[in-house]
Amino acid sequence: MELTPITSPARAYVPGDDAIDAAAGLRERFALDALARGRSGSRGFLSRIASVGKRSPKATCDDGGDDDVPHSPTSPVGEATLMDALTCAGAPLTTSMLRLSSDHQAKSVKLNAVLTTLVNEHEDMKSEDFASAVQKIAKEVIKREELADEMYAQLIRATRSTVGERSRRKAWELLRIFAALFAPSRDFIGFISEYMNEVASRGVVDVQPLARAALHTMKRTSKSAMRRHAPSPEEIVAFAKNEELRVVISFLDGTFEDLPYDMTTTVKEAVEELASVIKLQNHASFSLFTVRKFFGKITSSGKDGLLSEEHRDVGDGGFVSDALGDIRKMKTDATPSKASAVTTGVLFKKRMFRESDETIDEPTFVLLSYVQAKHDFIMGNYPLSRDDAALLAALQVQADEGPTLVEDVATLSMTLGKYLPRVMCNTRSSSDWAEHIARQHVPVKGLSSDEARLALLRMVRSLPYGNSTFFPTRRVDDPIGLLPGKLIIGINKRGVHFFREQPMEYLYTADLRDIMQFGSAPHAIFFKMRVSGALHVFQFETKEGESVCMALQTHINDVMMKKLADRNAATPAKDATAMDASSRGEAVNSTSDAALAAASNEAFANQAKAGDSVSTQRQIRDLTHKLEQANAERTALMAQLGDINEAFHEANDRLEAERAAKMDIAAMMKSLEQQLRDERNAAPARADAVADRLGDLSSIQIKELQDELDIETKRARDGEAQLFELQQTVAVLEQKAKRTDATNADELARVNAEKQAEISELKDLYNASEATVGELKREIDALRSAQDEQKAALTEEMMKELNDLRELKAHFASQESTTRELMASQAEKIKELEEKYSQEVLLRRRYFNMLEDMKGKIRVYARTRPLTGIESSQNQKAVLAMPDEFTCAHPWRGEKKDRSYQFDECFPAMSSQEQVFEDTKYLVQSAMDGYNVCIFAYGQTGSGKTFTIYGDDENPGLTPRAMREVMRCIHRDSGKCSVKMECYMLELYRDELIDLLRPQGAGDAPKLDIKKDTKGWVTVPNATVTEVSNEDDILDVIQTGLKVRKTAGTKMNVESSRSHLIFSLVIETTDSQTGTITKGKLSFVDLAGSERVKKSGAEGDTLKEAQAINKSLSALGDVISALASEQPHIPYRNHKLTMLLSDSIGGNCKTLMFVNVSPTDGNIEETQNSLTYATRVRTIKNDNGKNVITKEVQVLRQQLAHWKQKAGQVQEQDTVEIANEIQVEDFKNKIAL
Repeated sequence: MELTPITSPARAYVPGDDAIDAAAGLRERFALDALARGRSGSRGFLSRIASVGKRSPKATCDDGGDDDVPHSPTSPVGEATLMDALTCAGAPLTTSMLRLSSDHQAKSVKLNAVLTTLVNEHEDMKSEDFASAVQKIAKEVIKREELADEMYAQLIRATRSTVGERSRRKAWELLRIFAALFAPSRDFIGFISEYMNEVASRGVVDVQPLARAALHTMKRTSKSAMRRHAPSPEEIVAFAKNEELRVVISFLDGTFEDLPYDMTTTVKEAVEELASVIKLQNHASFSLFTVRKFFGKITSSGKDGLLSEEHRDVGDGGFVSDALGDIRKMKTDATPSKASAVTTGVLFKKRMFRESDETIDEPTFVLLSYVQAKHDFIMGNYPLSRDDAALLAALQVQADEGPTLVEDVATLSMTLGKYLPRVMCNTRSSSDWAEHIARQHVPVKGLSSDEARLALLRMVRSLPYGNSTFFPTRRVDDPIGLLPGKLIIGINKRGVHFFREQPMEYLYTADLRDIMQFGSAPHAIFFKMRVSGALHVFQFETKEGESVCMALQTHINDVMMKKLADRNAATPAKDATAMDASSRGEAVNSTSDAALAAASNEAFANQAKAGDSVSTQRQIRDLTHKLEQANAERTALMAQLGDINEAFHEANDRLEAERAAKMDIAAMMKSLEQQLRDERNAAPARADAVADRLGDLSSIQIKELQDELDIETKRARDGEAQLFELQQTVAVLEQKAKRTDATNADELARVNAEKQAEISELKDLYNASEATVGELKREIDALRSAQDEQKAALTEEMMKELNDLRELKAHFASQESTTRELMASQAEKIKELEEKYSQEVLLRRRYFNMLEDMKGKIRVYARTRPLTGIESSQNQKAVLAMPDEFTCAHPWRGEKKDRSYQFDECFPAMSSQEQVFEDTKYLVQSAMDGYNVCIFAYGQTGSGKTFTIYGDDENPGLTPRAMREVMRCIHRDSGKCSVKMECYMLELYRDELIDLLRPQGAGDAPKLDIKKDTKGWVTVPNATVTEVSNEDDILDVIQTGLKVRKTAGTKMNVESSRSHLIFSLVIETTDSQTGTITKGKLSFVDLAGSERVKKSGAEGDTLKEAQAINKSLSALGDVISALASEQPHIPYRNHKLTMLLSDSIGGNCKTLMFVNVSPTDGNIEETQNSLTYATRVRTIKNDNGKNVITKEVQVLRQQLAHWKQKAGQVQEQDTVEIANEIQVEDFKNKIAL
């Protein structure tokens, strides 16, 4: 339906009309037709415009315009102009003011209802309600940027359509807040700014400051990036009240500063403010980062520490409030499973280390760079050797603590975490690290703190990947199979570096000159780079692709700018050399001499370049030196001549002054003589006059006259006397003048004679110099001609050499081609050899385990001990002999021949713990390869079983030494696989199984059952399993268990073990390349010793313990007998001890048994029984095998368990009961044999 134009009278000017008229180009952006259709409803939007013409000027929407201002006519209603749409007052909108999608139109209508409430003149909202409403609008606009212009249009309409003064102020205050939240689009920003500017300059007094504030805020916001988060209610309320909030910004060393901010404060402004607070001038490379730190257990003992941390650059164009919004979001994000606590905050640090950093010596800048480099090292970003790591730690100690800390090795070992990465701390004991750092500290002991910091920065800078910015990525496309799936990319001035993620391991570096092209998408990045001479495209997935490209481009620009600066610096140096030569030439004050010197220098340079002979160069050098000497002498003579002339002029000036004084004296003498003559001539006349008057005077008068005459006469005489004195003085002065003239004339003549002589001498020298210069010119001409001849000869020779070089180049090219082909063939051979080496490694493992099996499935070692003090006091004798390393022998009840027993190894009484472990440590490799390994000690009480298995502090036994060997194997293979270790420790005391690692006071202990898992390994459900990562953790677990083990003193042993002790270490290795999982177990069993009650003197509880021990060992003897005689029934279930050892004796375990025996004749019967049992054990064969699960099988098992759980099926048990019967088929096969 068309709108009928309605003619209305001229409307008064309203501030902002000119800006709206000038924005006619935006008409197509407004949905004027949709607004016009609203007229069909009861008094729709544009229907209300018709009433504007009928109202009085005072009733129209007026922002306080002046009647004196020229009026602009209102357009007819039917045209639906932009002025009408932005000026009409009335009910809330029923459609959007701009052309938007249907979804956005619905949102804009809802937001208009909220906006109408906010600017309602009669609505008094609480601060929290106001902030909530503004936050609601901000969230919608941030999610839908198209709504930003719509909200500005609605707000302009609100500022022009309201009538009440309070409502108008509310609208402008809200416009200022919206200007702080988001900026209009590029099309609208000109119109909005012109509108605000017009109202700020021509509006009413109370609105002008609000309009200026809104305009200023929008200018700041338009220069920044789009917001990512809606501000918090506190930030909105504070901005509305013109108040500032405080934000805490931390540093990497743990210090912090709090800064003021509001919703419009950008990161760049915050960085500048913080730099002024900490007095940092060079802050261009610094920025704000959001940080999230994860804390959890870092040791098996439960000690909490920092696991990892994430840093994200906020960006200079971002807002501080966005950084705080990121932190609020981080608190709800998922965290690693091992993390027990998370902290967040805002961090101030360098965005990247740049080439120009090396030239900055500002103390604050150096300190912050040092702290960041130290933090990167401690977080494990720099894989280093032990020596380099220890040196970096020593520099940190010197910079932070001084030399005193290194002197206290114990304190240093307790604080290693402050100076070394946690991963490196676990590679060796703390004391070894502390001693290594102390050795590396010796050369840096004399450095000051600042020097130590600079030395650390130089050392980090010297690393290929030093001062890198690190980005976690995931491989998408690797054409040559060089990189793992998860990796870390480091970028510095040298290029792009690739690292394995866990553990941090350096892989490869691509130099900047090898990177041909790079680019990024929102979640990916690619590099086109040269590898081994060929171009390849690598693609990676990352959330920081833009930051990666920015860092790489920055370093490329720095390198190019440095090359340009070096090239520009070379040109001024040449110009300065030329100017210096010119100035030296000017000092001679002779154009010909300067030209001659320049020619000489040029000739010398040309001769040097052309490769003249040594003698010619020496002649030119001598001539040039002589010329310089002559010029220097000439300059000195000219200076002397100038001095002489100056002295002559001074003497002449003095003579002229004396002549002037003499003329003055003569003039004064002439004046005095004239006065004297005048007096003499006037005296007779005065006498006649006096005589004429005498006749007329009385006697009294005569008397008076006579007195006057006397006075005059006296005066005349005095005048004559003075005249005489003056004449005498004149005569004296004349004589002095004559003497002075004579003296000056003689001196002047003498000086003139001397100067004339010197001038003659200088002229002679000058003529001689001229002659020398002429000779030098002639010699230079001769040399120049000789040079031309030599140059021609050399040119011919050089052309010949050039041809030879070209032939040599062609020859080298052919050789290079041959070498390239040879290297390609060698590369293929190397690849073939690597494959063969891999096969050989597999064969080595296979043959090694076959060799171990060939030694005996259950190997038995015999060991005896020295006599104890009690045995020596009882006069007992050592009767056990070991004729060789495989035999034990002892006398028996009068038999003529000693009884002998054969074992795999026999260790006499003086054997050390190291010798005993030497032939045992290879079983550690079997456990690493996935086998079940058991080492147990058997023998009577007091025979040395516990000493063999555990030892003491001075002589550690098999268990501590085996743990050290395990860690050595892990460190050796750290680049090939990752290792996870768990351990448990049990005690069988009086037929009761006890968990030694269960925490004290943890409540009722669960029941411990002995089961077998699907691999045939004995396992004890509900036992405490402790995860360990290094040797110290394992030894701590062992000491924890040994402290609570049951021991007692008997007559045969001061500290007798009253229980059987089992310690097991489960080792799970994962191949880094194939993902294959290998799981092995290493167990140590310290059996309680058999004893005779009469000998041990046991009674009470000790007697019951002895009976339980003998009962368990008797059951073990039954099992050994049944296995040795190959009976079909093996009584494993007769006792818990045999159930625990069911996989070690006759099971699937690699077993080593130590039979410990007493050497004395007093225990000969117990020794004979122990050796007999050990001989039977040696005949038992186990059926062992590796426990290896491929990556594919592991994935299938996890999927099967997942789908079973989905289907509601109960998870099947992984353990089974231990049975007495062996396999029937095996028994039948044995019978058949």
